[in-house]
Amino acid sequence: MGDLHRRLDALGPAIQELMKLSGTPGLSLSVVTKNRPVYHANYGFRDLQNRLPVTEETIFPVCSLAKGLSAAAMGILVDQGLASWEMLVKDATPSFHPNDIYLYNNTTLADLYSHRSGMSSCGNLVGGCEGNILIGKDDCMRVVNHQTLVPAHLGSFAYNSTAYDACDESFKSLGGTPLDDFLQQHVFSELGLRRTFMRPPPSDADNVTKSYNALDDGTPWCIPGPKLGEDGIGCGSGGLRSCAADLVKLYTCFVQSFNHERHTGQSSTQGSPLKQVWKIMSPHVPMPSTERGEVSYGLGWARVQLPNTMGHIGLNGRLMPHGMPVIGKE
Repeated sequence: MGDLHRRLDALGPAIQELMKLSGTPGLSLSVVTKNRPVYHANYGFRDLQNRLPVTEETIFPVCSLAKGLSAAAMGILVDQGLASWEMLVKDATPSFHPNDIYLYNNTTLADLYSHRSGMSSCGNLVGGCEGNILIGKDDCMRVVNHQTLVPAHLGSFAYNSTAYDACDESFKSLGGTPLDDFLQQHVFSELGLRRTFMRPPPSDADNVTKSYNALDDGTPWCIPGPKLGEDGIGCGSGGLRSCAADLVKLYTCFVQSFNHERHTGQSSTQGSPLKQVWKIMSPHVPMPSTERGEVSYGLGWARVQLPNTMGHIGLNGRLMPHGMPVIGKE
């Protein structure tokens, strides 16, 4: 294990150079293998002006990682018999009533969680400058219901954060509790995640990173933090805030639960609050890729079979003139 530490430490200069090029002021890095953490390193600052360093417990906005937790919450309801993945969304919540009759009569929960519903998306119109959300909580489902069917996307992967508002509303209707409150009580508390939230952290929380954007010359510029999760808006699609110490615990639990369920055929794991993890993390729709290895999407989870390129979701690939690098080469 000492050799692993030395090899990871040796990556420090390259990591710092990448941070400089991308205008990233701070980073918290953890490595887990065989269900236990084996390495942690911090780089840079959570607050550049006051030179406050990043630590293992620095809270960052981790945004779209919320999707996997949104699906996990629904998985608990499925395991309790309150829902099923193939349940029609119109049967899960009466607020789902899109103008498009096909979407209304055929869209299932699994379709929404896996981005294969064929529903159009307007996520880029909902988010405004300085992290502001341009719609109110009562307008979320109105926005969803005004989406149309895109035939070319039906049954195919088309990333759609807008649809996750319908997932959140379905969860609340079926479970009787808002998604953020449910996860706090039934997952975060159970796993001892004291610094993980599906909304902006409490105003008195310490060790919270400031948000930065990069100017054209790579200089970090402080901006207001993202507001996803406030009043429940965009909670399940991008409201997650957490720290490296908590995420290590969370994802170790996901991997342990997945492996146990896959080997036993059961839908739960003793000591884990998570249910239906094998179903959630299994492939539900292929993602566009020119690589030979599998690239797919589960329910809130992107999957890549290594060796392969990563970055199939997000903007990084567009910034790489020769494409994303292959990870996991021997």
